[in-house]
Amino acid sequence: MKVCQICKKNKCKELIDFGNHPVCHKFSDGKQKEEKFSLALGQCQFCGLVQLMSPIPPDKLIPSYDWIKYNEPEEHLDHLAKIITRLPGINKQATVCGVSYKEDTILERLNKLGFQKIWRMNMKEDLNINNSNANLESIQLQISPDIVNSIHQKHGIPDIVIVRHLLEHTQDTLKFMLTLKQIVSPSGYIIFEVPDCSKGFETPDYTTIWEEHTLYFTDVTFKMCLNAGGFSLQHFEKYNYPFENILIGIAKPNNINLEKSFEVDKNILSNEFKRIKFLPKQLENKQNSIRKFLKSFKKKEYNIAIFGTGHAACMFINLFGIKDLVDFAIDDNNEKIGFYIPGSKIPIYSSENLSNRKTNLCLLGLGSESEEKIIKKYQNFKDNGGVFASIYPDSKYAIETIY
Repeated sequence: MKVCQICKKNKCKELIDFGNHPVCHKFSDGKQKEEKFSLALGQCQFCGLVQLMSPIPPDKLIPSYDWIKYNEPEEHLDHLAKIITRLPGINKQATVCGVSYKEDTILERLNKLGFQKIWRMNMKEDLNINNSNANLESIQLQISPDIVNSIHQKHGIPDIVIVRHLLEHTQDTLKFMLTLKQIVSPSGYIIFEVPDCSKGFETPDYTTIWEEHTLYFTDVTFKMCLNAGGFSLQHFEKYNYPFENILIGIAKPNNINLEKSFEVDKNILSNEFKRIKFLPKQLENKQNSIRKFLKSFKKKEYNIAIFGTGHAACMFINLFGIKDLVDFAIDDNNEKIGFYIPGSKIPIYSSENLSNRKTNLCLLGLGSESEEKIIKKYQNFKDNGGVFASIYPDSKYAIETIY
């Protein structure tokens, strides 16, 4: 058992140990020694929140290159912008603050809708982060009460603070939320957006796990977290995407004492326990079936490729132990060409290699919005007998639909 990151009860029980894994963005030349970290998943027996048992120290998560960025689904942002414009007490004179670069696209939308008082925290000037390679791991660490006064003096007190896909990265979540409460106007709003892990837990989809995410929310535990952090939820919704849904919570600060104990309904808690399908035996069976599937394509004169080199693809290769079966990876990001995928040391090539190298199977390790584009773009690969198979079990191209 370990202390839960939210309720602070010593009741976080290990669910499954995924072993030691490298940091997924630590691309290398294939020769240097890689540092690996424990990746064990636990669930609080008091509040139900799923979390990493031993979060990796933030300094170990700082990317080696300044071109490492994380992209999130944005189809819902026009919808979210309209919701913001309709919040009680908010008009186009309201001051809106974004915490990281992930807010840039929603801030642009609000600006087009007539909001003029818009700004985003500067990593160096506002958060005292001087490493140009630093990313979310450093931002979450620096959102602490000691920045509040300087933020207010420099920018004033915002009416709205937007925090997209950062809460799940936090390692001192209560301090993070307390700081946001102190930054925003007492009558203002904090807009949180996090990935919904429900489908990943229930399917199960092991690519849901990422060493940079310390917390894994469902709609129940997300609401519970905001309540524990001293927020009153004003608006909640789940925006559906093919693979991983988005949870949106718009909250106002309240005066709840963070140390005050809270209770979770036993029936709700029971359902949270039941939805987790990450079991050691089930994982072993999945590992065997994936290897069997790949071996059926493994022929001397043909290659197996994986399209995409993000954290999901990296986790899939390393967790299922298939580095001996995948010959190369493809990525359209030219910065990654010539590097190797962490852990497996699979070489990364440009997309033209899908046609140039004799390949009969291409695994898709991309987001849902990219799968159709890739399949359409490389129709000639399919026409010549090649097979596309998604690593995501919820995809219509999932490996499970083929074997």
